[in-house]
Amino acid sequence: MADVEAPLLPNVEVRVAKQTRLFYGIVTILLLGEIISNADASMMLASGARIMSEFNNLQNVDWLSTSYSLGVCAAQPLYGKLSDIYGRRAMMLAAYISYFFGCTISGFSLVYWHVIGGRIITGIGGAGLMTMASIIITVAELLFSYSDIVPVRDLAVWRSYINLCMTLGRSLGGPLGGWLTDAVGWRWLFHLQAALTATAVIPLALMLGSEHGRDDTADNKTSKAKLQGIDCNDSQLMTPISGVLLALALSCLVGFVLVERHVARDPVFPLSLLQQPNVLASYLVTHRATATEAGARLVPAVVGNAIGGLLAGTIIKRTGRFKFITSIACVFAASSYAMVWLFWDGTSRRWESLYIFPSGFGTGMLQAGAFVSMASCLEANQVAVATGGYFLFMNIGSTASLL
Repeated sequence: MADVEAPLLPNVEVRVAKQTRLFYGIVTILLLGEIISNADASMMLASGARIMSEFNNLQNVDWLSTSYSLGVCAAQPLYGKLSDIYGRRAMMLAAYISYFFGCTISGFSLVYWHVIGGRIITGIGGAGLMTMASIIITVAELLFSYSDIVPVRDLAVWRSYINLCMTLGRSLGGPLGGWLTDAVGWRWLFHLQAALTATAVIPLALMLGSEHGRDDTADNKTSKAKLQGIDCNDSQLMTPISGVLLALALSCLVGFVLVERHVARDPVFPLSLLQQPNVLASYLVTHRATATEAGARLVPAVVGNAIGGLLAGTIIKRTGRFKFITSIACVFAASSYAMVWLFWDGTSRRWESLYIFPSGFGTGMLQAGAFVSMASCLEANQVAVATGGYFLFMNIGSTASLL
């Protein structure tokens, strides 16, 4: 009996080693997507003025970021459910292909509206790059040695790695975007991103199985039947209650505009500001600091974010507790804002940039703890949809902070 079973042991070890290499190969590509998608925003901040100046539309520079955010927010909640229906590989490839075509369109555009259209398509792909990495790493099918989802302790570590790549992308995007724009022109920003995503598509298609992540347990329904189950055929917009709510919302908007313009002596938001293109530019004047110097003063927050995420992941892995991490993270963030409020006197000395380190540190811890807290109370078939919603609200918050 021993002679018969002995040859099986090396085969098992070889299979495990092969699966391990496959796992890390997939994760590397997914984390690359996180870096690319998160670098985009800071790239546009560094090069947006140059891009729109070439088209004589500097007043529309905000649309480079806004159009991308619109694509992200529109597509992000869909990736989770659609990946349950069509599989992780199909949606991951769709995200990479959308990102590739969006960057290609923007890179070869001759009028600025083509750039904006390309940015919307890029945002649709970027939503998938950000969301699908967390879904695939979290859900069981990828991690061959686990039964349902990644155990909470290991999930915290992987989440900290994702957070680190997101932070790295945001940090590198600005300097890289400014350097490429000055050295070879802004079009190479889009060409480089398109090349990186195209390079990742082939190995990703080969590594992920065709049925990866697909849910085939729901009464043997076809993908078309499952898709019809989540559409709006049975919940039309123009029902009586929807009509009332829509009319009420429009009435409130019209009323707000009329009151702010014609009635209020001290408007909450003077509408005349919207007619002044220099209002936004005035916020960019920071003690005569260059864009590079202003960006360098954000380094403490970036470093704190990375350290906080990694530390939180390590603590949760060792202790299995995340409630304390989430609570203490809020204290760190609040202390940072309190220091800025108490000690900032209108000038920005270099050492005062350290005030924002606790904010970044607390945010990094909170991102790791909040994601683990969410995933720990979900069934495996709920993780994909919940992850899409998690990233959607993150991007809504990021977009709202710019308004």
